[in-house]
Amino acid sequence: MAGQQPNAGSGGRGKKLVIRVDEERLRRLILNFRASDRRKKAPLLYGSTRAKPLKAETPRAGLPRRLYSIKEASQYLGRSVWALREMLWAGKLPYVRDGRRILLDIRDMDAWIEKNKRREEVSYYKNSS
Repeated sequence: MAGQQPNAGSGGRGKKLVIRVDEERLRRLILNFRASDRRKKAPLLYGSTRAKPLKAETPRAGLPRRLYSIKEASQYLGRSVWALREMLWAGKLPYVRDGRRILLDIRDMDAWIEKNKRREEVSYYKNSS
């Protein structure tokens, strides 16, 4: 086996595969592919990972929104989506269920913020008594 040629035993000894390519057609194909690739913006390559600010009002009704999705509520509260879900499962925040959708009332979120505010005095010096 060590002395055999690479194509030995394949039945194609000495035959070469020849592919004819129209160079102009290939060049146009490559250019069109590159142009279409530029038009498609892949979210992982070009997208922003920063959270977008929430809109306070819906443009169609002109009334402030009261219910927010979990994703929007997590942005409002400055927490991750999973941290917010764990808060809901623990019963720390009430929610509204509309079928499978879970919506949070902005008033409940504001009440949770007010309830959990802390005002503690920080002492820089320990008592040496």
